[in-house]
Amino acid sequence: MTVIHAPTCAVPIFAPVVAPVVAPVVTNASVPLANPFPDIRRWLTALLLLATIFSIGSRAASADIEIVLPGHSYADASIKAPVEAGIVAAKSGRLQDAITILTPHANMGHTTTNYILGLIYLRDRGALVARPALSHRHFAQAAATGHVASMFEAAFQFERGIGTTRDMNRAVQLYQIAARTNHLNAHFNLAFLLSHAKAKREDLQQAYFWAIAAQNNTFKTGDDRFKEASITRLVTSIR
Repeated sequence: MTVIHAPTCAVPIFAPVVAPVVAPVVTNASVPLANPFPDIRRWLTALLLLATIFSIGSRAASADIEIVLPGHSYADASIKAPVEAGIVAAKSGRLQDAITILTPHANMGHTTTNYILGLIYLRDRGALVARPALSHRHFAQAAATGHVASMFEAAFQFERGIGTTRDMNRAVQLYQIAARTNHLNAHFNLAFLLSHAKAKREDLQQAYFWAIAAQNNTFKTGDDRFKEASITRLVTSIR
């Protein structure tokens, strides 16, 4: 930032003292007073000049303010690049770059970045070793904001004990929430969990409902994630 120094103005604060001229005393004569207004006008002119110089300096200083991209808070000094740059890095296989860019955003609660990091840390990816506990933490943070895909992933990890303690009740709860949004995998997994050997009657009824939902969605959408035979077998076993 360029600092502009105001030029030194040699402006007298007081009028110069002039030695009085000795004159004969005249009775009843009035002595004329010095006019102060020329000095006051010079003083005000100097003040206006200084104010103008400082205002120019302030406007020049504002040009040095950092420009912040819309939608991104840079209050955290660790944020160096936008989310989009991290997504591009992840898609191009530059996973370490993606982690560096996305982690600060995830720490600030950004849902999509938590989901992406959960996927990155889920399994070994070349030189990048899987970190299941960290993966689960990111999925759980995104799931807490209502992100359906993260709910499913967190539920699967609770079901299998991946990166967290195995918790079937928590797995069922998350699968149910995801299933209500028409998530096909959640339909199938929920039906499978609720149809275990020691399932209660009400659980079997729910299991049958979600198995039929998975079957219908597969037929309607042409989704090939589940083979028709496997879904039909699940429906038949529950019935």
